[in-house]
Amino acid sequence: MERVAVATRGRGRPRLHAIDAALHAATWDVIAREGYAGLTFEAVATAAGCTRMSIYRRFSNKAELVGATLFATSRAVEPVIAADVPPVEALMMHARATLDYLSGKRGLAVLSLIEASARSPELHDITERYAQGEREYFLALFRQIAPDADQDRLHFAFDSYVGLMTHHVVVRRMPSTPHKLRLIVDSVLTMLTAD
Repeated sequence: MERVAVATRGRGRPRLHAIDAALHAATWDVIAREGYAGLTFEAVATAAGCTRMSIYRRFSNKAELVGATLFATSRAVEPVIAADVPPVEALMMHARATLDYLSGKRGLAVLSLIEASARSPELHDITERYAQGEREYFLALFRQIAPDADQDRLHFAFDSYVGLMTHHVVVRRMPSTPHKLRLIVDSVLTMLTAD
């Protein structure tokens, strides 16, 4: 599964993971408040409580920073799923992780990134590479659930899942009840298996 590559570190002092975490949190915060257009290394450094040089050591531009933030946040909320977990339960576990990912300011920032990627080819490329990795994981899971589903159906189910989660969590600010998450998952399962 392809994931967004994290910028490689140049020469100098070793990276501090606490600074990385602060930069990612600050990136979400700035995008949620100011949008992608307002995302600057100075604003992120101020919000993270570090220097701009800390950011320049890690990233050559703000699109790279966003890509690394998307990737790091996914890895932070990604559930650990044992090999013997049934695919439908794995999907529920990922629905809970998606809810966590889109909650609060991150959801608002994701909407801003979606809108901005239409105007920034560099951001579009990075967000598409990130989304492709996520898509491939879900498609593999969907194939286990509905082995006879064709590619169009699998992609439609994934896009519908993302749309439902984004609408209910970010736009409607859905309370995070297990029942509502199960309804979303059940609707995706229906899309996968309906005749």
